[in-house]
Amino acid sequence: MGDKSVIMVGIAGDSASGKATFGDGIQQILGSENVTTISLDNYHSMDRLERRKKGVTPLDPRCNHMRLITDHARKLKQGETIQRPTYDHRNGTFGPPEEVTPKCVVVMTGLLPFMEEEMRSLFDFKVFLDPHEELKLKWKMDRDTAKRGYTAHQLNAEVQARKRDFERFVKPQKSYADLIIRFYPAMSLLEQRPVTNAMVIQKRTAQGGSAQNLAWLCNEIKGIEVHNDVDPLVLEVSEQVEGRGVQMIQEQIINGTVLLDHPHESDWWTQGEEKTGLQMCQLLVSWLILSQIPDFDEVALDRSKKWIPKELVEVNS
Repeated sequence: MGDKSVIMVGIAGDSASGKATFGDGIQQILGSENVTTISLDNYHSMDRLERRKKGVTPLDPRCNHMRLITDHARKLKQGETIQRPTYDHRNGTFGPPEEVTPKCVVVMTGLLPFMEEEMRSLFDFKVFLDPHEELKLKWKMDRDTAKRGYTAHQLNAEVQARKRDFERFVKPQKSYADLIIRFYPAMSLLEQRPVTNAMVIQKRTAQGGSAQNLAWLCNEIKGIEVHNDVDPLVLEVSEQVEGRGVQMIQEQIINGTVLLDHPHESDWWTQGEEKTGLQMCQLLVSWLILSQIPDFDEVALDRSKKWIPKELVEVNS
């Protein structure tokens, strides 16, 4: 890491809200040589059988090693190697610890990353994923029956048990997030029509410069509607975003990764092809993560002026 501090990013949300998918997408965009991803599910303090016996859910802080999570996050931010515990979702049991050395960016995904003040203070950027209830239930059913050994009957019982803990412990973390991403079904899942997603990104806190610059960039992209007259800033990302706008954001990200220890350029992300709304959200969040690097905003804005409407450049110059 040299003289650079680790950029710590937290992604919070309910079970099956898309945390792992989102974290993996950010790692792919910025490069595995630049990003370390850690699931906080590995820090459960009870295995699946013990939780069932005691009638508790993993959303309850008592079912997680909260102190250890904070200690490890602090060490990672300082560039230190940790011995991370492991949890196997396939059978709900624990495995041997694994050594993790942080790269330029550490993305921690979990149910409770923003619950405690000390932990929140370690994150440079905090994201909360908030999918529509219909989508979240479908995603959970699809994933847990296919990959985690649950039956539909077991899942129905668990979903009901989790609702109270979600309201008590997980949902309140939204108020601490710098960014909230919402996923909506364009058509009712109950009517068994094709599922499409619309996404809304809300900028919630202090990085006004980064948010404003991102609004300027997105103002020119077909498939993103910018609501710059409200606070917080809202970006509505449609199901498909045009390739020209995607390529423009990709160029900004490539410029930004040059400022990291290992410049990264992935062919898959630089084709200028249309992307889904989810992929575009991952691109935009990656841009905001890079904005944590000193002077990135100034560099990125300068390189993107050709994309900014002339009147905005004049007003903000």
